[in-house]
Amino acid sequence: MRYHDPSVTREQLDAFIERHERHFADLPDYSVHLSWWIARYSRGDDLSALASAFGEVVEKLAAANALYRVRPGVTAPLLAHHGRISSLYRDALVFVSIALCVRAPKSVVHKLLECCQRGDPLFEAVAAAASGATAMTSGQPDFPEIFDGLYAALRAAPAERAQHIAAYLPAWLPDRVDGFGFLLAHQKIGYWCFEAAGVVAALGIDDRSFAGDPHYPKDLVAFARRT
Repeated sequence: MRYHDPSVTREQLDAFIERHERHFADLPDYSVHLSWWIARYSRGDDLSALASAFGEVVEKLAAANALYRVRPGVTAPLLAHHGRISSLYRDALVFVSIALCVRAPKSVVHKLLECCQRGDPLFEAVAAAASGATAMTSGQPDFPEIFDGLYAALRAAPAERAQHIAAYLPAWLPDRVDGFGFLLAHQKIGYWCFEAAGVVAALGIDDRSFAGDPHYPKDLVAFARRT
């Protein structure tokens, strides 16, 4: 078990994963498949296997994006937040953060980025690291109040970045993402601040001062840094 909280048990995770694989594997809703991947991460599945499985989740996202884009009047990708829907922004940031940490193939990252709205500086920093491409020109932060510590780390001098992540993580669950739909949906599979891991991996931040935070997926960052 990676997730250490008495409210989430291995038996619950096993049941969640089995139920998905038996009944929900063909659903078009990308969030169902992302939750399956997160449940496996919480359970402690091998990271190499999870890296491979993440490609399957991105395929589901890409398929959902294709279905969404053929609707009449739709001109934006599925994870377009329009500067208003912070949960969709977080979904995109989580996807690209995991892609970076599991070292997803560039073809997988490209499919993922086609589903996302571009331009936010935090998203672009992680996307550039995941894709190996030059960062796109970015504008102002789209959700500065919710992801304040991560934006601060992006702007800070390298020696000061860790302190911003360390301050953000304790506030992330009770305050910054309060009211997000995933809090209820992930109640039995575990809460992980994947977006912090993406920023740490993208910026090369030393995470020793906050690696013990229960919601920080430290082994994903270590996996990203393997040579």
